Amino acid sequence: MVTDKENEKPPITSREYQVLKHMAEGTRNEHIAEKLYIAPDTVRTHRRNVRRKLGIKDVSSRRILIYQQEVERLRPFFESGFSADMP
Repeated sequence: MVTDKENEKPPITSREYQVLKHMAEGTRNEHIAEKLYIAPDTVRTHRRNVRRKLGIKDVSSRRILIYQQEVERLRPFFESGFSADMP
């Protein structure tokens, strides 16, 4: 029997999750871009999408903690090989 939890999809793509992990570590855009082999502008776009999709307001020093919590919450999706990159 398939449960609702098994059918649930993460709210972000796998690339956004990779960026989120770096955000949780406090990594700067330029370093994220180097590590993921993407342009800094692309990193900024992914960061903006992550915050929008997860409802994270970038208004306090608590944001790193929030990013870390989101990484942990979403880890099962991405470690199981799930890919949310397909429409």
